[in-house]
Amino acid sequence: MIHSPRTICLLRLALILCIGASAAESFGQAEPAAHPDEIKAVFRISRSFLAEVADRPIVAEIPLCATVLNFRCSGVIHGEGRLAIDLQRSGQHAVFEVTSEGRGRARVRGRRGPIVAHGAAWGPFTSQTLVRFDGRRFSEISTIPQVTVCASVQRVTGHRDRPLGRLIGSGIMPMTDHLIPKAVAEATPIANGYLKEFVEETADKIILRLNQKTPIEESVNRLFPKTTDWVFQMSSDEQFLQAAYGPPGVTVPALPEVPAMVGDVRLEAWLRSTNEEAKLLAKFGNGPLARQLVQRQLETRLPELAALAEERSVQAVGSWVVIQIGAPDNN
Repeated sequence: MIHSPRTICLLRLALILCIGASAAESFGQAEPAAHPDEIKAVFRISRSFLAEVADRPIVAEIPLCATVLNFRCSGVIHGEGRLAIDLQRSGQHAVFEVTSEGRGRARVRGRRGPIVAHGAAWGPFTSQTLVRFDGRRFSEISTIPQVTVCASVQRVTGHRDRPLGRLIGSGIMPMTDHLIPKAVAEATPIANGYLKEFVEETADKIILRLNQKTPIEESVNRLFPKTTDWVFQMSSDEQFLQAAYGPPGVTVPALPEVPAMVGDVRLEAWLRSTNEEAKLLAKFGNGPLARQLVQRQLETRLPELAALAEERSVQAVGSWVVIQIGAPDNN
């Protein structure tokens, strides 16, 4: 079968996009890589991609069982709030925070010997869970909880709630005002512990989901199967987590600004090309043959990347070919 020069160039371009430069060199007369010691691919995960998984309301009911001022306390903590994503600027790591903010309340029953105190606890809470991305996996670094505890005692009775116990309890009630500050001080680290445990469990679920959804590791393995000694160099800003892939020690280039060609960019893949191939894409990329060829190769060679959304674009930027993935189809 004889292909026209234009068709051969487009096939080379599709191979560059989807199976790496080494495969393209074996097809036709592709020029060899001029700079072997350079970053070959840069993947950028947007805040929108992370927020789609992590931004959510919090509604929780947590059983309470703790000892405060030697009172064995029980009840149920009702919490409501919201999780959000906050990306952190870093030149050496790709990090972001999962933050929470809300309020909690609980009806509390505390028993100490024959005495039973009935009261309430409430207050606002916040937390910050730091998450790192290493180019392949997300993992939790640390969680800082903060709860402001308020409390009141409504009545004191005997453990059987009989008239005599209620009478004794009414005599004890004036003393509770002096005990509340001590109870709050003792209860605060307990409340922080409950919040930390809940937030870390929630963060684990978010991280699991992100690791399931993020196609970078699979894409790198397909694009560069013989580069086990290559590494990711990580960074982040307020909008993107960035993973630059190439030989150890090479300088990560500054990427130029590019217009968003899809409605809401979730992920970008910057693949190193040659100036010739980039010019071909710029010249022919809007043609139906090029679009069909590139989209078919994306779906065949990088199915995890293509499966994120049907809204995707490919454009040439200098010596880079840039793939942008948009919002999921159900949004």
